[in-house]
Amino acid sequence: MIQTLLGPAKADRLKSQELAAQAAALLEKSNKALGLAEGQNLRTEDTGLFYAAQVRDTLVAELRGKENEIETFGFKVVVGSAASPTRKPKA
Repeated sequence: MIQTLLGPAKADRLKSQELAAQAAALLEKSNKALGLAEGQNLRTEDTGLFYAAQVRDTLVAELRGKENEIETFGFKVVVGSAASPTRKPKA
């Protein structure tokens, strides 16, 4: 009776390990394509992040002075100026 339970359980566990390995490989593949893998950034050519940054930069240049219109393309626009960081005095 216990073999009736353990046999399928062992098979299920092995199958789940195979599927987990496949899922990890697919996630790594998609991260590379998107530009999200380790060592990649928006300058990594031929990735989703690279092309999104190119589109964003082109829109910023073309719509200078009308930055709010960039939102119509799905980008979030933050209007304002960034303050320079202040350094803490050395003790």
